[in-house]
Amino acid sequence: MKLLNLWKTLLPLLLLTGCWSKVEINEQAFIFALYFDKGEQEGTVEVTISSPLPNRLISGQQVGSGGNEGPPYGTVSKTGHSIAEALNAIQRDLSRRLDFSHNRVIVIGKEFAEEGIGDLLDWILRERSIDLSTFMMQAPGEAKEIAGLAPVYESFPSYVLKRLAIQNNMLATTVKDCLIGQLGNTGYALTHLSSEEMPLTGDKMSMGKWTGLQGIALFQKDKYKGALDLESSRVLAWASGQIHKPVYNVAWDGGKSKASVLFFNTKGYKEAVMTASGPVFTVKLDGTADIVSMKDEKKRSLAEVNRIIVSELNDQIGTYLKEALKTTQEKGADVMQLGNMLEAEYPRAWSELSYDWEEKYRTEADFNIKLNLHIRNPEAASSAP
Repeated sequence: MKLLNLWKTLLPLLLLTGCWSKVEINEQAFIFALYFDKGEQEGTVEVTISSPLPNRLISGQQVGSGGNEGPPYGTVSKTGHSIAEALNAIQRDLSRRLDFSHNRVIVIGKEFAEEGIGDLLDWILRERSIDLSTFMMQAPGEAKEIAGLAPVYESFPSYVLKRLAIQNNMLATTVKDCLIGQLGNTGYALTHLSSEEMPLTGDKMSMGKWTGLQGIALFQKDKYKGALDLESSRVLAWASGQIHKPVYNVAWDGGKSKASVLFFNTKGYKEAVMTASGPVFTVKLDGTADIVSMKDEKKRSLAEVNRIIVSELNDQIGTYLKEALKTTQEKGADVMQLGNMLEAEYPRAWSELSYDWEEKYRTEADFNIKLNLHIRNPEAASSAP
């Protein structure tokens, strides 16, 4: 009984031992986004970090409300012969320790991507604090220029980039997806950002850097191979199951009749079959749409107009998908990671194809395209007078 009472006394004390490896919050610099560019000197890399500035964040005040001069975030850039050396150069000049646990966005510059991002993926594998769900994107030029975007509707630039990914407006490619492509000898696609100076309305009219989407960037293993335009990118994102509520416009009667449709339900399917002449992949798009506006010059019946719209959508979307797949083949970039399907279903055949999959995908892969598109409410948008 005495032993039991003693144990009851000592047990709560074990919970008061504290943490011997603690790091105070006010000693850390929380990185919200990382930007990677090719350095000015050959063989160097420039790394830019973006993090909030605690001295400009006042408790109880909304971020970006203008109570403090300047934005509540800052960037620091350094160059090194490796990513670790560049980050170490940044750390030497900071009064706080770098903390990557809150980072959710990585942006790479075009020239850096053309050189290959193998070193970046290798560093991510070794840097355990980088979350594998971190989104990867490509800038149209230098990645550090994206860090200067105007966060019109958000608090920080990194929030804007994160929202572009999670809203499924294009692709939501993560570090994990890139590593699967790199290690699996296939490809992957990143959202290709756009950036331009334009008037932004706030307290007063001023010029700011607006960042949006212009398509997707194609990669095979760790090398940038090229990019797709916006329309081809949308159907490829649809085939990958990532697009959300795309809008399409169709016209007939020489452009005198037209309609706009909103796809509220989209799904993409992929199948692989190994034949004697090579792998054959079936890419299927399912979609159900609502008509949001319509004008029929000849006053046809709703059933007839519905057939015309579906036919026009099949032609338009089917053409975009063919062009997208053709481009991926020309670039030798298996961005839909179809090789993984072959590995799972035909491991023996894949063992022979994987050694030169880039070339085999370019020359031997064949595609079947299937579309299953429906209009839910042909009567909801009446013909204009």
